[in-house]
Amino acid sequence: MVGLGALFVLLLASVAYLGLSASSFVEETQPFLLDFTADFARNWEVATVEARMTDALATNLRTPQGRNVMSQLKQLGAFKGGHEFESRHYSSGTDGKRAEIAFDGRFEHADVVVTIVVERRDGVVKVDGFHIALDDGVQPQSDARDA
Repeated sequence: MVGLGALFVLLLASVAYLGLSASSFVEETQPFLLDFTADFARNWEVATVEARMTDALATNLRTPQGRNVMSQLKQLGAFKGGHEFESRHYSSGTDGKRAEIAFDGRFEHADVVVTIVVERRDGVVKVDGFHIALDDGVQPQSDARDA
C-alpha cells in the first residue's frame, strides 16, 4: 500500500511539473507569438516571417492551397492584439519544447481565435503551425469611440 501511495504522489508531482512547465512556456513565448502574428498580418506573405517558421510550415504555405488561405486572411485587416493565452497541448523532451497555444486575437475586421504550434529547440523558437478560427466570417467592428 505504501508503494502505491508513493507512486500516486510521484504521479501528482509529475502532472504538477508539466502544468507549471506548460504555463511557463506560454509566458515565455507570448511576446514572440504576438510579434509573429502582427508581422505576418502586415501582408500575409511567408517571406515576411519565414525565418521564424519551420521549413515544413513555410513549404506548406507556399502551395496553391496555402497561398489561397493567405489571400483570404488579408480580409482580416491589421492585427490589433491578443489576450487569454492558453496551452492546449504541451510536450517537453531532450530535443526541446513544443506547444499548441491558442489566444483570442483582435484584428481590424474580426475577432478570432488564433492557434499557433510553437517549438523551441536549441534555444531557437519557431512556428510549426498556424490556424485562425472565425465564428461568423470577417465582420466590421466598431469601438466605443466609433459610436
